[in-house]
Amino acid sequence: AGQVPTAIDLRAMLLVLAFLHFACALVVQGLAVERRSGVHHVTNQRPTSWYGFACEVVAAMGKRPDMVRPIASAELRPTRPAPRPANSVLDNTVLRMAGIPLLRDFGEPLRETVTALS
Repeated sequence: AGQVPTAIDLRAMLLVLAFLHFACALVVQGLAVERRSGVHHVTNQRPTSWYGFACEVVAAMGKRPDMVRPIASAELRPTRPAPRPANSVLDNTVLRMAGIPLLRDFGEPLRETVTALS
């Protein structure tokens, strides 16, 4: 038994994710212009889990984050096609070493996007 998300809620979440990806695209464009090769993890600052991210979205909506229930990857239906690593936080070391400005804390653009959707 689970909760079925509404289309409007899914649309809002997709817009939040699209906004975060757009910010990353600007950094990636800079990497391409400078012809930097290799693997570059481009992520907003402050690591979080999908649960933590969902709590941030709910809080930005002005609702109580405790309405979000954490689950283990094993509880996902359908199950994931590959096992999840215990810690899959991406690191921006290559960007820092290259002196490329890092993206801001993910909560800031997330709150801005939720506000814009409200």
